[in-house]
Amino acid sequence: MRRRIVCAFLLFCAAFIAAQDDLYLPYDATELTVEQQQSNPKYVAYPLSMQDKMMTAHCVLHVSGYGPFSVSEDRKVMFSKGNLQYKASAGQWRFAQHQWDYVGYATVGNVYEGGIKSDNTKVSQSYDGWIDLFCWGTSGWVSGANEYQPYSTSTTDADFYPGESQETDLTNDYRRADWGVYNEIEVYPADVWRTMSRAEWAYLLGSRPRARELFAFGSVGGVNGLIILPDDFVLPEGLTFTPSVTKGLTWQNATYSYYINPNAQNYTHNTYTAEQWEQMQEANAVFLPAAGYRIGKMVTLIADYGFYWSVTHNGPDSNFFLYFSNSGLYPQEYNHRYIARSVRLVYDLKQNP
Repeated sequence: MRRRIVCAFLLFCAAFIAAQDDLYLPYDATELTVEQQQSNPKYVAYPLSMQDKMMTAHCVLHVSGYGPFSVSEDRKVMFSKGNLQYKASAGQWRFAQHQWDYVGYATVGNVYEGGIKSDNTKVSQSYDGWIDLFCWGTSGWVSGANEYQPYSTSTTDADFYPGESQETDLTNDYRRADWGVYNEIEVYPADVWRTMSRAEWAYLLGSRPRARELFAFGSVGGVNGLIILPDDFVLPEGLTFTPSVTKGLTWQNATYSYYINPNAQNYTHNTYTAEQWEQMQEANAVFLPAAGYRIGKMVTLIADYGFYWSVTHNGPDSNFFLYFSNSGLYPQEYNHRYIARSVRLVYDLKQNP
């Protein structure tokens, strides 16, 4: 399924993006550039306050990513094209250029800016490279927490309490603490993307129909990570896919259920070149690189462990996230909220009547 966003004067297309959706948004025609005004003269006199009287002053946004993925019995999402990245010196957000991209640190990782290797250990308010590991709720919105900026390096859990409360999720009154809800990302305005909940990660990887057949560990272009397939996945001709449950990964039914493989060889289950992965993502497959985590300015567990935030709190010292390694998969893991982890955003798909 393809998704397209065109805003009267804007057409955005992305290569290798196999899913797309139409999202209708208002825009303030009084803020157009001279060139845009000349090409769209009938919109110039209509500010946002008038647009409820003029439907043509709305635009259609082309949202591109990979999907559909069921994250509950009645909700499907599309994953963004890559992990979230931030450049502090410019206040700029973007998605990774490839699904297997991750920043890492000086000697590990594959993200560059101006020919210079980006490095999560250099995180600061003025850093001009990219970072992709974030403490919980650090969208930049003034949430009531002591620390809310994406470049935070605090190692105190209590600094990351939205509304000064340990009981708040990144939802409802505090949803703007979610990176996707609060920020403009590339061509997308705020409130297009969002972070998944603990329950959604658990449903996606443990409860959706055929869940255990639709994910596996593997590597793409030499990068280790987790592969997640869409609900309607069709394997591209000439490629193979091996679910990790057929290679010894077993389900453990517990309070927070998880998968474990004592043989600890998960990343050997599937191996794709960058060119082969292009075919997989044309079929809407998603890859989450094992990007490690950051504590303060120390980055560790790169290339072997992946940690992806949810919006769900657990208690005064911890929050829920997806965790995977060479020996297991934990959709509802929890630990300190001050530990900086990866963010992979999703977009809610319209449901068929």
